[in-house]
Amino acid sequence: MKITSLLTTNKKIIIKKLSIFLMIAALILQLINFYLVLSHQEMPWFWVGIIEIASVALFIHLLEGIVAFFWALSKRKNPFKYGLYSFFTGTISLLELFDNKS
Repeated sequence: MKITSLLTTNKKIIIKKLSIFLMIAALILQLINFYLVLSHQEMPWFWVGIIEIASVALFIHLLEGIVAFFWALSKRKNPFKYGLYSFFTGTISLLELFDNKS
């Protein structure tokens, strides 16, 4: 049984939309943190843990995007489209790409 078949279509859509929102939020937090470092200001103490979690999530999604990029290259498809899609939506989209036989 495929992992993606365990989730209903509605659950997949909700997970993808939530993932896109959280990745954009993580990118914004990283940009704010970068700005604060450049301007020699400190991030409030309660944001430090959130920034660390966001950094880990961004790194994992980056790895998924790289895997999708090279998978699309091997299948002669648009690698940027598949890489960005997997970066923002995460593991669900990566599993869908691998389940897709075409």
